[in-house]
Amino acid sequence: KVCAIPDGKDFLIHTPRQNTLFTRACYSDKMHASAVRCISWCTPMGLSFEHTNLFLARPGEKTLVELWAPRLKKCPVGYSMLSDRGFADTARF
Repeated sequence: KVCAIPDGKDFLIHTPRQNTLFTRACYSDKMHASAVRCISWCTPMGLSFEHTNLFLARPGEKTLVELWAPRLKKCPVGYSMLSDRGFADTARF
């Protein structure tokens, strides 16, 4: 039984040049450019039921799943999350 499938998505943004700290925080290894990142969870039937806010792209997908873990209590006991290797070791959340 599968409750949810997480998926990470990066959206390209204009590279900010005013602040080098902000510029570095926006860099995405996934896109090789400045981006914002979010994680969304959907049911096996394709219904999206939860998503994170947009974050600058430096935090990893695992970090965002850890941050959002308390909200994922919506999944019934006995159901699991199906995910790709980018979300390895996040099953406990």
